[in-house]
Amino acid sequence: MVKFKDIRLVKLRADYFTKQFEKGIRIHLFFCLALLFVFVFIIFSSRYAISLIPRAIFSYILLLACAYTGRWICRRWLRKDNWIVLVVSYILAAGFFSLIGAAGYMYFLNLEPEGNTAVFLFVTIPGFVILFLVGGGFVAVSRTARREQIHRLLISQQQKESELSLLLSQLSPHFLFNTMNNLYGLAITQHEKIPSLLLKLSGLLRYAVYETRQEFVSLNDELDYIRNYIELESIRID
Repeated sequence: MVKFKDIRLVKLRADYFTKQFEKGIRIHLFFCLALLFVFVFIIFSSRYAISLIPRAIFSYILLLACAYTGRWICRRWLRKDNWIVLVVSYILAAGFFSLIGAAGYMYFLNLEPEGNTAVFLFVTIPGFVILFLVGGGFVAVSRTARREQIHRLLISQQQKESELSLLLSQLSPHFLFNTMNNLYGLAITQHEKIPSLLLKLSGLLRYAVYETRQEFVSLNDELDYIRNYIELESIRID
């Protein structure tokens, strides 16, 4: 019994991780690994690779935090649709991560905020922070827009399928096939009856497709529909 329970637990965990990957974790994992590859490439292409590792780790974590913070801000904005909150949140996040970045590089490099160093600390670092904040937000907005577009397409497809089902429920395919076969037989033996019968079939189809969409229909139209139906059926059972 214990063995079967363990198998079920493994299956449940496998299903859980499969669903998580289907939800988009693969995209996040690909982004994190791609950014990590860029930093690894930069480190090992330099002859000061060992000394660059702490700064690279700090920069990697900082940029990841910026990207996912920007994504989180935009997702909250999409739910609440408040531009003021969006702008204020971006300003606060940019200032916060810029200060962390400047402080971190001052610590790792023993820099003083003066001259070219000040430009690097207070221009270059905030520039990268803002770039990743905006990039994360842009990805969140574009993915949400794509999901909404797919959702609208699915709804449109479901509506068309519902309309088709309704049409098929209003017009029996069996009745149409029988009527067309009967008209074909009459076209050979009594072709003079075909024009009037085709008009009746056209009126029946028009009523079933268009008139029944209205909340109310006149009694005369309903009776004409029934008469047309009976006359077309009478061809088969004359």
